[in-house]
Amino acid sequence: VPEDMKRFIGQKKPVIGFYGSIEGWRMDYSLIKYVCEHCSDMNFVFIGPSYDGSVTQLSSLRNLFLLGPKKYADLKYYLKLFDTALIPYKIDNTTAAVSPLKLFEYMAGGKPVVATDLKECRHVKGVFISKNSAEFVENIHKALAVREDSSYLSMIRDEVEANTWTKRAEIVINALSLRK
Repeated sequence: VPEDMKRFIGQKKPVIGFYGSIEGWRMDYSLIKYVCEHCSDMNFVFIGPSYDGSVTQLSSLRNLFLLGPKKYADLKYYLKLFDTALIPYKIDNTTAAVSPLKLFEYMAGGKPVVATDLKECRHVKGVFISKNSAEFVENIHKALAVREDSSYLSMIRDEVEANTWTKRAEIVINALSLRK
């Protein structure tokens, strides 16, 4: 258990986590505030740098822990302690082109993922897509309910296997070979 996680792991509350760059252009801070306020029985962990400093607007949330940047190699130790993982991105023209790699990292770690309605997340089986703040909260509860369900975990494992770099390269190579 990483040292900075020990202070709240013992609280026996679900740990809902995010890792990545925490920037105002990408993150839906209104959503995050809403979720933290409506899920006061949970702890939220956000790991990553905030180059624009906008993350400070979340610092007053009592159940949100901003752990700052970590080495990529250490993220697995944090992910292991998440009960559910989040992708709380804004939905706008900028994020319309985002394909969050962390989605498959979270799933490879056996974690249910709750995301906003990102185009690139809609087609991935097992992702809890949320179109508004209330649905995001509902989906966190749904994700927590399936976090140890063997059929759900098998489904996300299959989804991860279908989306490895090797599998994606095979699709491109096959498509190119058909063009000859």
